[in-house]
Amino acid sequence: MGNGGDGRLGRRAFLGGAAAAGFTAITAPARARPTLWSDPATWGGNAPGRDDIVRIDRPVVLDRDVVVGGVVVDPGGALKFHPRRSVSLTSRGNVVVKGRLVMRPRTSSVRHTIKFDRASEAKFVGGGHRVLRSDVGLWVMHHGRLDLRGAAKVAWGRVAGALLAGEAAVNLDRDPIGWEVGDEVVISPTGPPGSAGHRDGFEAAFVKEIDGRLVILDRAVERDHPQIMGMGAEVLNLTRNVRVRGRRRGRTHVFIHSAHPQMVSHTEIRHVGPRHKRSVSTVAVLGRYGLHFHEARSGSKGSVVDGVVVRDAGNHSFVPHTSHGVTFSNCIAYDVSESPYWWDEGDRTNNTLWEDCIAARVRADNPVAANDLTGFFLGRGTGNTARRCTAVGVGGDASASGFEWPPKPADGVWTFEDGVAHNNAVHGIFVWQNNDSVNVVNGFVAFHNGSYGIKHGAFANAFKYSGLRLSGNGEGGFLLHANSEVTPEGDPLLIESSLLEGTGEIPALVVGRHFKTSGSAVKLVNCRFLHDSEPILVDEGGTNIPGLEDFVRCSVGPGGRDLEPADFRIRAMQAASSVRVQRQDNQSAYRLDRTGSAISIPPFD
Repeated sequence: MGNGGDGRLGRRAFLGGAAAAGFTAITAPARARPTLWSDPATWGGNAPGRDDIVRIDRPVVLDRDVVVGGVVVDPGGALKFHPRRSVSLTSRGNVVVKGRLVMRPRTSSVRHTIKFDRASEAKFVGGGHRVLRSDVGLWVMHHGRLDLRGAAKVAWGRVAGALLAGEAAVNLDRDPIGWEVGDEVVISPTGPPGSAGHRDGFEAAFVKEIDGRLVILDRAVERDHPQIMGMGAEVLNLTRNVRVRGRRRGRTHVFIHSAHPQMVSHTEIRHVGPRHKRSVSTVAVLGRYGLHFHEARSGSKGSVVDGVVVRDAGNHSFVPHTSHGVTFSNCIAYDVSESPYWWDEGDRTNNTLWEDCIAARVRADNPVAANDLTGFFLGRGTGNTARRCTAVGVGGDASASGFEWPPKPADGVWTFEDGVAHNNAVHGIFVWQNNDSVNVVNGFVAFHNGSYGIKHGAFANAFKYSGLRLSGNGEGGFLLHANSEVTPEGDPLLIESSLLEGTGEIPALVVGRHFKTSGSAVKLVNCRFLHDSEPILVDEGGTNIPGLEDFVRCSVGPGGRDLEPADFRIRAMQAASSVRVQRQDNQSAYRLDRTGSAISIPPFD
């Protein structure tokens, strides 16, 4: 393997089923059953030591704790952790899997651990398809397969109601199946912008007692976690009994470049994602992520990543880079740097499913990453879906968000259902697309984000939003920059059957400056605006490009009255702009001019 992980520089190489002194192997008699690591006969009488590279060419069962210089599992070989024993493999170098790695504890009390204790982030090179001795981690190459299955448990839920400061009893909205006394949990912030701990006020505790859906913590929470729009704070269970770990100051990675589907279930991946120091900040090492499917293409089809926790990471967490057909469900990215759910911008990845996943406490460690930081990067490709995913506590600046459709290349088409973004530093959703592809966003909820629930640009596109609920965001519910880019089928940019809420000087909807003239109006249909006064702000200053907006059967307030001219505040409006309103009876309509005066027009929809 050259520098690909054998580590032969002055070390002894061991074969499972064969022993070696220097580099000469003596083949042991073949056995019908897997051999035990602890059996001297497995190694020809001399067990591997802490500086040795262990090469496994047949099934070997790890039945005791070991420290080695590295491991290579050859094709046809398998390293299986004993299903009834808690065992750990501490590796000072790479673990390279070309055969099978099996970690399947029989019960939740059995713990299986791989720990990399000598990774040096400063020595990482990054990039490419080859195993590098410098880039210490778990490598799954060629025909390698992972079968990692920890004890199944509900990964996360929500508080059923509010959780107030001083309380230690948490009522969950679902049965905490698989949760146990001693599990580590984290509770998300839900307070409004400007409150203490708005973005980073996560509170950690351990489970002391469980009674049905009532979970008693070992400590009371220190701040209020209010329920907003019927939604309580998220409670994340971070404990898993299958673990792959680096060190806090020596982060590792998991790299998968294999032609076969993988199974990674209920596993903790911790202290991953190395970074390099620079004079002012740090930068992420290219390609060395938490769990990285790297250009597996169709070979990854059918891979399942379920209930996995990536935490304390310095780089992207879950990356299916040009690796198609991977399902990520019930996954947690917690206390991580860089956008956790992501793949390389510009490269296509198809048929990805992110379902019931959460990005929580996400930060950027340099100014460049801060501008585009997001929980879920909705990248280029086809057949991709994000369903019931949540982004909370995402930091960053400028256009940072819980969910992002990136500026370029702007042809990623997603099915997006029932997403939630709250308590993020900037936006809930950030869109900056220019195309006529229809992305359908159904049932999105955004509250208590620092800026807007949704910021939607750039020039023109044909997104379809349905069933939005936007409330309590710092600068407004929805900021609209884009005009309609009409599709060949005639689809406009559409917002329908949605609830947009503002308070005081914070508008429910802002019609901002535009960057491209459109021949078709943005349509808002059957939307409800909740606000005490002037829920819609028109502020088109900064360019001379007109906007076109049609409000059809929209209503205001709890009683659902018609949208009237007094509900608009015109700060700046281009002369050629058009704001038309059709009342709920469909019998009358009006158009606003740039002074805010209403001109009666015939019904238009």
